[in-house]
Amino acid sequence: DGLGNACDADDDGDDLVDSLDAYPLISITGQTDTDADGAPNTCDTDCLASGMTADTDDDNDTVLDVDDAYPLISLSGRTDTDADGAPNACDSDCIATGMVADTDDDNDAVLDVDDAYPLISITGRTDTDADGAPNACDSDCVATGMAADTDDDNDTVLDVDDAYPLISITGRTDTDADGAPNACDSDCVATGMAADTDDDNDAVLDVDDAFPTDALESVDTDADGIGNNADTDDDADTVPDTTEAVWGTDPLLADTDGDGTNDDADVFPLDNTEQADSDSDGVGDNGDAFPLDSSETRDSDSDGVGDNTDAFPTDASETMDTDGDGLGNNADTDDDGDEVSDAQEALDGTDPLNRYDCNGCFDFDIDIDGSTAALTDGLLVLRHLFGFAGATLTEGAVTSSATRSDADTIASYLDTNKGHVDIDGDGSTEALTDGLLLLRYLFGFDGATLIEGAVGTDATRTTADEIKTYIQARIATGS
Repeated sequence: DGLGNACDADDDGDDLVDSLDAYPLISITGQTDTDADGAPNTCDTDCLASGMTADTDDDNDTVLDVDDAYPLISLSGRTDTDADGAPNACDSDCIATGMVADTDDDNDAVLDVDDAYPLISITGRTDTDADGAPNACDSDCVATGMAADTDDDNDTVLDVDDAYPLISITGRTDTDADGAPNACDSDCVATGMAADTDDDNDAVLDVDDAFPTDALESVDTDADGIGNNADTDDDADTVPDTTEAVWGTDPLLADTDGDGTNDDADVFPLDNTEQADSDSDGVGDNGDAFPLDSSETRDSDSDGVGDNTDAFPTDASETMDTDGDGLGNNADTDDDGDEVSDAQEALDGTDPLNRYDCNGCFDFDIDIDGSTAALTDGLLVLRHLFGFAGATLTEGAVTSSATRSDADTIASYLDTNKGHVDIDGDGSTEALTDGLLLLRYLFGFDGATLIEGAVGTDATRTTADEIKTYIQARIATGS
């Protein structure tokens, strides 16, 4: 071109400045040179004969063509972590060049979308679940910016909790999330696993656990399908567990005392000798001498009379002591202590058990002032039969010399001797019959005037003489 090489900026005239031309004295004209560096992309025999060789980095992006995903498209300053010629990210301008983003930026065979460390290669380190995080990470590993994978098999069970940290449980049922499957078929066994023997991890083996997949339950005593922890009546005896705790019975045993009667029906659930208490006296029927009488439970002398009623509970020959003299009625010749023998009372037809029922025992001197008078004794009887009580019974009808003057005492005396006050013998004591007859007699009435309109229709004593004789027998001599 008429310019000496020393002065010529393009010695071979291939339009490439010598300073940028790999072969400044050999023209590249007619050959493809993508990066315009004076070295042809390819070099055939003629090319080789000219003294050139093929360019090993056609796009001049420092990535050799043999390693370059895009050997004819330069990265032009784009980040390419693994130096494979494909950019980590590729925007619209990048895409316009004909490239797309690298799907494995660190070229460790783990796609970026799955890679815990997409810009740090896992190459050479064990990564069981291919998630880009190494199973173990020593100091050199840590220096790269990585840490050890906490779930090496990527089955969502952390290695520290995983029975098989390098074998994924994925797709198999694992109730307690311990990395061991509930069941393990032949394919499962082939992976190196075995079935979990405690699926709910409640420390009760499945073979012994009524609820092997429920950590809150393991026992179902009554087999009702409800675990004991949730069941309010574990033994199905209809007695709530809370009640059994109060009773002291066993909430897991329907018949605590083992007597054949369940706790709910057993009045004595802790005593295998008793089940019922028919009279509700607190003593079981088996031990109760009187199971139908709540007032009695024992008969120490086996005389048929309960100890509570028996005046002589350890003497089978005696049960009563009517007069309280310490001598039983069977041995006592005067049971009521009225100083009239039982034999005599039998002859007299009086009651040997009533100290006021004997010839001479009852006296119409009601206030015991030494005389029997109409306006005291007669009036007291009449008022009592009319229902008077308290002061209205005794007011003006008791003498100053009376020794029985209290209204309650007088009423008790008359009630106790009700049979004697039945003057006409009709079986009842009435003011307008018996009371009136006594008052008339004490006023001196006799004959028809004594009894007229004053004898009951069922009376057994109906004549004036019968009435007089009856009353006179009950008035003390001198009264």
